[in-house]
This record gives sequence, structure tokens and C-alpha cells, in this order.
Amino acid sequence: MKARLLDISNGLAVINKWGQFTVSPRFGFNLARATKVIEPILSVYEAERIKLLNTYGEPPKEGQGNYVFEEGKLAEFNNALAELLRTDTDLPISPLPITMLDDEAAKGFAPTLSELIAISWLFEQEVKDESSNKREL
Repeated sequence: MKARLLDISNGLAVINKWGQFTVSPRFGFNLARATKVIEPILSVYEAERIKLLNTYGEPPKEGQGNYVFEEGKLAEFNNALAELLRTDTDLPISPLPITMLDDEAAKGFAPTLSELIAISWLFEQEVKDESSNKREL
């Protein structure tokens, strides 16, 4: 499955949060598996982000504080970072059926709308069979 680094980065916190809830073993396994796949990818992303910070900015003195950017360099950094975050990444996992959320909701699991939006890339949408809606004339 493919996902953008931005989506993966935003989604990992949700995956980790959901893993703390009481969910079915199947759903919990899929969340844990997704985490194991995503964490190394985000480690590479973080290393690249640090390289960009060092390219465009001045590291904080004594390791404390924020990077300092010369005039115009912050915009260049933001553009380079945005390009990095748009990178599509192949994840060696299959999308989860969206019906898994229905199954978990029936057991009391209640994700927020913002969580669902942040992690929507992990789920495949149910495809409705249009042929079952046709009537013969």
C-alpha cells in the first residue's frame, strides 16, 4: 500500500493511541503490525528532516533552543520539508477493511473524527457492488 509521509507521520500517534484501548485481538494485531512497519520509515524521515534543518538553519547553541534561520532560509526549509512530506512511500502492509471499525465500535470503541481523518489512509473503503442495485425493466 502507498501512503504519503505526511499522512504516515500524522497517523502514527493515532495508531499508538488506539493500541492502548481494549480492542479485539485481530484489530490490535493489525495496529501493532502497522506500527512496526511505520516506525523505521519515520526514523529515516526524521534523519532527513534533521539534514534539512542543518542545511538551511543554524543549530541551537549547546543543543538547547530552536534552529536559527537567516532571512529567506526558513521559506527554503519549509519548501524542502513540504516536498519531503509529499513523498509516497510503499508500506509492506495491506489496507485494513473499513468494516473493522464498525466491529470495534459495536464493542464500545469510539474514535474521534480527527483520529479517523488522520488514519483514513490505513483503511480501504468498502466498494459497493452497483450491479445489485439494478432492476430489470
